[in-house]
Amino acid sequence: MLVDDSNEDWWKGKIGDRVGFFPANFVQRVRPGENVWRCCQPFSGNKEQGCMSLKENQICVGVGRSKDADGFIRVSSGKKRGLVPADALTEI
Repeated sequence: MLVDDSNEDWWKGKIGDRVGFFPANFVQRVRPGENVWRCCQPFSGNKEQGCMSLKENQICVGVGRSKDADGFIRVSSGKKRGLVPADALTEI
């Protein structure tokens, strides 16, 4: 659980009864209503079509609504955002 993000490089967090600092660039914030996904198969996305590439077992966060009419989910991973087919993802 995030306790303090006032420093852009180091955040303070709590897990169980332990509290400590960790590098902010090692984590991705998950807001209420967002889902966390694991890529279950590699996907090579076309940037011009708004897609992004993911490696197998890469973790990403679903942003916005869930699956769209074409079967894609808008996700972010690090500083990248794009569409990925829902069948390439497993919710965790």
